[in-house]
Formats: sequence, structure tokens, C-alpha cells
Amino acid sequence: MISFCITCKNRSRVKYKNRTLELLPKCIDSIIASCKDIDEEVEVIVSDWQSTDWPLDDWIYDVFKGSHIGVKVVQVTDEKDFNLAHGRNVAYKESSGDKIFFIDSDMILCKEVVLDGIKDINTGHVVFPICFFETGPKKRGNRSGYGNTSYGNMFISREKFEEIGHWKGTSLYGSEDSSYYKICYDGEVVIARKRYANFKHLWHPRYVGWPKGTARNPKIRIYGDIID
Repeated sequence: MISFCITCKNRSRVKYKNRTLELLPKCIDSIIASCKDIDEEVEVIVSDWQSTDWPLDDWIYDVFKGSHIGVKVVQVTDEKDFNLAHGRNVAYKESSGDKIFFIDSDMILCKEVVLDGIKDINTGHVVFPICFFETGPKKRGNRSGYGNTSYGNMFISREKFEEIGHWKGTSLYGSEDSSYYKICYDGEVVIARKRYANFKHLWHPRYVGWPKGTARNPKIRIYGDIID
């Protein structure tokens, strides 16, 4: 079974300038679409920090009606202030799968990343897939490109996650991602990475932009092209 573990706080209707970004609903839609023909049982576990923008109970169960995917929402009540590491661990504890896909709530998934994730987990790898960011008019420091230095999404077997350890950190966003990658790297875990043009981060849409990062690491397995 694949367990998609997501944590969020007020990511269903994000106000940005004159727009409303339905980040988590689009992420959920993409999971359902990407797993439609996957020959695995699938579940989605969301640890929610008592969101008020569009409470999950008002919409998320309706989205899964008619789908083969199970969904469970668990409210985080033991900590007041949101932090990504704890929220991911809460979702994980409620999961049942032997393959764990930690996905940020503002991602658009694609079928290719799921299929590759299954394959790489089955060969003992820890997977940090590389998403694509887009911008509109070019601005200094904001370019379209792949998030080569981003490690926010991770696919791992339950067995290996228990062996390596759970997420650590207390930051709002960010530092626990690179910290977990470093734990894997220092432990000489085989890390799989691949770029996916259709695996996208919605919180940085065309009109927001994202600074293109670069990464070089001889231990990273790159499928297809070279990170430069």
C-alpha cells in the first residue's frame, strides 16, 4: 500500500493578491488522477492544524467519493504552533502503507513520479523527486527551472523510515527537509532523484516566481539528465 502523508494549515483557500489559490484541493485531485490505474492500494492521510480557511471536513471526503483511494484527516492538537516535521510525523503514525510518500500540500503530482517512486522504493532507495517551478516575465533572481536544491517531497519505505528515523525539527517550513536529506547522505543511503516537468509546486505559480537552485552531489542518482 502507498500512503500519501500530507500536513497543512490553511492551504485550501490561500489568498494571494486578488486570487484565491486552492492548493490542497488541487494536490488531492492530482493524487487521485495519478493513482487511477496504479496497481497498488492507496490512502491519503492529512494531518491538519485545525484549518479555518476551508475546513477539510467540508469538502475532502466528497472528493474521494467513487475513488478507490481511502482518506483520513487527523487534527493536530498536541502542539499549538505549526511545524512541518511534527505534522508529517503525525500523518505517518496514522498511515498503514509499506510505501510512504511525503508530499507537500501545495504540489501537483504526476503519474510518472508515482511509478518511479514505487520502483525506487522497491529497490531500497530513498526518493527526493525534483519538481518544476515556472515564472512569468523574467525578473532578476526569479527564473523558471527545477527545484534542484529542494527536498520537501520524499518517498521512502516504512521499514527504512523506521531505520533512519522520523522527521526532526521545529521550523515553520524548510530546514527539516535538507536536514533529513543530510541524514540520508551521511548514512550512505542510496538517494534517487529525477526531474519531472509535470510535478509542480503551486505555491510558486507563474506570477510569484522561484529562484532557481543548483546542486552537485556524486552520490545522487540522476535519471536522464545532469543537474548543472
